[in-house]
Amino acid sequence: MFTHLTLTNFTAFEHLEMEFSKGVNAFVGANGTGKTHILKLLYCLQMSGTMTGDLSRKFYTVFRTKTVDHKGLIRNSTDRAEAEATAIWDDCLVKVSFRAGTANRSLQNTHHGESITISDVFGVPAYLPVKEMLSFAPGFISLYDKYNLSFDEVYYDILKLAYLPPVKNLDPAFRDISLYIQGIIGGEVIVEGETFYLYQNSISMEFSLVSEGFRKLALVWQLIRNGSLCKETTLYWDEPEANLNPSMMQHVAKILLMLARQGVQIFLATHDYALLKELDYQKEQTPVTYFALDDSGKNGVQVNACSEYIQVYPNKIAEENQRLYDMEIRKSLAGNPR
Repeated sequence: MFTHLTLTNFTAFEHLEMEFSKGVNAFVGANGTGKTHILKLLYCLQMSGTMTGDLSRKFYTVFRTKTVDHKGLIRNSTDRAEAEATAIWDDCLVKVSFRAGTANRSLQNTHHGESITISDVFGVPAYLPVKEMLSFAPGFISLYDKYNLSFDEVYYDILKLAYLPPVKNLDPAFRDISLYIQGIIGGEVIVEGETFYLYQNSISMEFSLVSEGFRKLALVWQLIRNGSLCKETTLYWDEPEANLNPSMMQHVAKILLMLARQGVQIFLATHDYALLKELDYQKEQTPVTYFALDDSGKNGVQVNACSEYIQVYPNKIAEENQRLYDMEIRKSLAGNPR
């Protein structure tokens, strides 16, 4: 699992260092502070060990920069400017550097200096994007293979995982998580051809007719049942709260913590107060680290890390909740003069 990340001159970050939790890592901050960029960067680093193409192409297709020369990933880019990201995965250090037109990677064992290949290190991760994809799945992979679609490649990657068949012997702990999700969405996921259905009460309902919030949880169910989410895997989830009622956050937090307790390392970006508070209330001994991204300075986005929600600073989410609360108090007092 990832334990450390250092960024230099990468997108919104002039210099940034982070130590990751083996459980849940939650990124919060205003729009434009680079939350999704961190998720996508880690995802690209991890995926680079499982693909046959070059690293430059993966960064281009995931970040969808305007051109393939990576200038969009380099802060204050010039022809000679460079960006660098260094991550530690268990005992291995992986470094990727960007200069206009190239992305170069090196890998070494941080303890023994042994010569190893990157495919020996990383497992296949799962990246859940903001937009739900199962209802749009039929034909998408073949279209993506043939045409230049304006979708981040994370959508293509997650569908390939979703189409995998169920594993024969599902770990009992992960079966319990799948049953919990099944109780929320009211059924199981089945696949016929390229179409996903929610099977409940002997009726198969096409995913286009299922609540979008339930579709997102159904995708997690599918990834558990086919073994894509298991011990020592990684889940990246961008805005789990999208299209979910706030009352569902208690369940999303419980699912994330259940996965983390079984050895899934989780990285998520969120703007949701309820989700963050539920993680704090329910975590017990499960490691949770909050990363507050701050763009108020002159030297790029900085980060403040903490293990308790009350320590998150700056916290635009809490500030907005406080602003609305103050408005309600003022309105109430104005309507009830004494």
